[in-house]
Amino acid sequence: MIYAAVIGLLAVAPILGLDGETAAFFRPLAQAYGVTVAAAMVVVLLAAPALAMVFFRSGSAAGNRSEPVVARLFGAAYGRLLGRFSATTGPAYAIVGLGVLALLAATPALKWSPSPSFDEGTVRVSFKAAPGASLPAMIRTMARLESEVRAIDGVSSVAGHLGRAITGDQVTGIESGQLWIGLDERGNRAAALSQIRDTMEGFADLEVKVEGYLASTAGRIFADAGEPVVVRIEGAETAVLEEQAKLVAARIAAVDGINSVRIDKNAFSPEIEVKVDVAEAAARGLKPGDIRRAAATVFAGLEVGNLFEQQKVFEVVVWGAPNARSSIADVENLLIETPDRPHTRLGDIAEVRMVPQLSTIERDGVTRSMDVHASVAGRSVTAVAEDVAAELKKVQLPFEYHAYVRGEYAESRAAMLQVTLFAASAAVLIFFLLQAALQSWRLATGMFLSLVAVSGGVAAILVAVTGTVSVGALAGLLAVLGLALRNGLVLASRVDQTGEDDESWPDRVAAAARERFAPMLTSTLVTCLAFLPAVVMGSAAGLEILHPMGWVVIAGAVISVLINLFVLPAMMLHSGPVSRRLGGVAHASQ
Repeated sequence: MIYAAVIGLLAVAPILGLDGETAAFFRPLAQAYGVTVAAAMVVVLLAAPALAMVFFRSGSAAGNRSEPVVARLFGAAYGRLLGRFSATTGPAYAIVGLGVLALLAATPALKWSPSPSFDEGTVRVSFKAAPGASLPAMIRTMARLESEVRAIDGVSSVAGHLGRAITGDQVTGIESGQLWIGLDERGNRAAALSQIRDTMEGFADLEVKVEGYLASTAGRIFADAGEPVVVRIEGAETAVLEEQAKLVAARIAAVDGINSVRIDKNAFSPEIEVKVDVAEAAARGLKPGDIRRAAATVFAGLEVGNLFEQQKVFEVVVWGAPNARSSIADVENLLIETPDRPHTRLGDIAEVRMVPQLSTIERDGVTRSMDVHASVAGRSVTAVAEDVAAELKKVQLPFEYHAYVRGEYAESRAAMLQVTLFAASAAVLIFFLLQAALQSWRLATGMFLSLVAVSGGVAAILVAVTGTVSVGALAGLLAVLGLALRNGLVLASRVDQTGEDDESWPDRVAAAARERFAPMLTSTLVTCLAFLPAVVMGSAAGLEILHPMGWVVIAGAVISVLINLFVLPAMMLHSGPVSRRLGGVAHASQ
């Protein structure tokens, strides 16, 4: 049992190879698994023996117990089937080989999708208008959105906001906002969500995204750059970055396998620029700083103090009246106080004009950056990305400008390399622990391959049913492997402890297999029954993670019990006696 616990902990070791938000998401899974294994060991090694001593204190209770019902009904038939199956090693190794091949064939076909489609009661609608949209126009737009959404059957509440808070972490302006829509628990959420999407499509002048909060939050953890291959160009000037991005896009578009190429477009918003005529201002006794301060106070506001009232702090801001700051003409007519004369017009000492300015400046660290996105078709992402990287070496970029491949290829390649190294190391350690437990290289190899076969069977079912691997499916697979490993090691231990010293090895294997027949079936049945409600109620809200976990556990438990009842005993029959290392203490006590 200790060997099984240590091997089970090694099964989640590859999670240690993850980093960033992905690691923060999956490490609690590994920690919960480790705590569960430790708790199970306490129950098995301390609680279960203590309870057995309490209930079977007299010794007669255990001796007079009748054979389990499962063993009485199916034990004889199982013994005959095992005898026929284990007559040769061919069927056992054929099943293991098929399982290994199934794992190798199914793994590339599986799509990693940790975040399931949640049946959420809250929908978030993010919308964005053209840069420079005014606050009154956005207020009217949001009022229309709220009015139309409230009319949808199944919507219980609607709330929204424009822009961002002063301390908000979003890089956005007044032209963007969000609606938070609550759905009625008793209504048809899917139909309501479909109507919300149709309603949003009617606002062609807005960039709209409809998503659930949980799905969008989890999606950010596993999101990549959006396309399989992304080339990032870094440099100091935005205009130069645009020129180099066009050059890079033209070069990589010719790479075999590139389907389409697009360049991130810079969003511009209209802004008022005040360019001071320094000579004219000096002639009137004004400094550029005085002029900027006066204009900023009227048109942007100036904090001059704080007001404390009812344990709250309010900022006191001086700002121009709305009718004095509604147009460029109002800016030009702003009166600036001078030392020599009462006032002078801002338009007389400065040029006031409307100019486009970047809404946001993308940076990677402290350097400005721009991305070129490329979709791939007809070739593998790895091969295309390598060709793109080779093309980038031929591009002559200006001094202090450079380009490199990032996105799904570069990021996932580094992460998968780490995870693969951890997984390979864990697999090697698991194999050597099995050998140490069984004291047989052949039997350790057989049991290791049987675990791989169980994984292959589950992977094949995943490909046939969903084609994706979710967090629930991964947790279910870990549970199944732990169950299969425990049953296999306990079976090996019972083989070594069962029978007399002069009893033949095949008889001892058969006796141990028949003894473990009822406990294996019982534990498998209990496990399946525990997860059966999650499978039957799979469409219910809140079971999005538990549903795939349930049917993976049920399918994997059935596969593992068949392998432990037939394949492992057949391998043991033809592997020779196991060392007394597992059962030496028991034989000594006997």
